[in-house]
Amino acid sequence: MNGEATSLAMKRELILLATADPAGVNKMRKMFREGQLDFELKADGTFTCVEVMDAVKANYRGNWELKGNQVSLDQTHRDNKPEKDSLSGPVSGDTMDLKLSRNGIDLPIILERK
Repeated sequence: MNGEATSLAMKRELILLATADPAGVNKMRKMFREGQLDFELKADGTFTCVEVMDAVKANYRGNWELKGNQVSLDQTHRDNKPEKDSLSGPVSGDTMDLKLSRNGIDLPIILERK
């Protein structure tokens, strides 16, 4: 994950929330800036992800699909327990500019190939 780019993009998306809870928004941005998301997209259409945010580790798995330049990641499990979630967005070169929808807000997650 490109934490700095994600944090900057998140700032733009969360500007309205910042007036209500600036400390909470700043904490979230710091967590993403310093956090880690390592995805492995496999040829069989599945993925795994290791996340470390605020010193808490989680493991995810699910399915992914690419249509044109649009990728969708549909999570099925977190730490081996069923939990659904999804990310989607365009792929350009070595970058995936994904969105995670939460409570009516699209949070950006910018991933770069290592």
